[in-house]
Amino acid sequence: TAALFLQTVDNLRTRDFGFAADTLLQVRTNPEASGYAREQLPTLASRVVERLGATPGVRGVSVAQSGFATGTPRTCCIAIPGRVFDSDRERQVWTMGVGPGYFATVGQRVRIGRDFASQDFGDDRSGRMTVVIVNEAFARQFLGAGNPIGEHVGWGNPPKVRYDIEIVGVVNDAVYDDVRAVGKPLMYFPSEAGDLYVVRAQGK
Repeated sequence: TAALFLQTVDNLRTRDFGFAADTLLQVRTNPEASGYAREQLPTLASRVVERLGATPGVRGVSVAQSGFATGTPRTCCIAIPGRVFDSDRERQVWTMGVGPGYFATVGQRVRIGRDFASQDFGDDRSGRMTVVIVNEAFARQFLGAGNPIGEHVGWGNPPKVRYDIEIVGVVNDAVYDDVRAVGKPLMYFPSEAGDLYVVRAQGK
């Protein structure tokens, strides 16, 4: 039993989580408890990121709506042009809002396409989602072997679907919940209204 336990710990310790865990810190905050309204969160997060980024020993910082071992929301139902699904269960995806510089900070790689640009965050304050970055699991499950960059997706049931969300990038799969789980189809959207900060410290 002891040998099996040690082997399990070693396997988890050496597993590739899809991001660079060394020297990475994450901190969950509760701005609402301090009197901040939701519409104030982007401005607050921008100030916090700026101050943390100026701290000696900090190499990178960003904000997100969830992180490792905090859970990611599951949303239904994704709509893909020309794709027919057998059930709504097949249309469930995980979503996560991330701020500027998130992927560089946590060490995820943009496989194809591009990272979010500053102008992509303009719709965040209005609650609209117009561009997303997806992980490789999403691309495999919903878009097959083709190039997903420039493809459009939407929410709801055809024909009453607006395919107005453009895929601009694909990143490698990362583990956020169960450390033994395989990559789940995940959509990242640009948002500075997060309450979880990720900080990359200087390495040795």
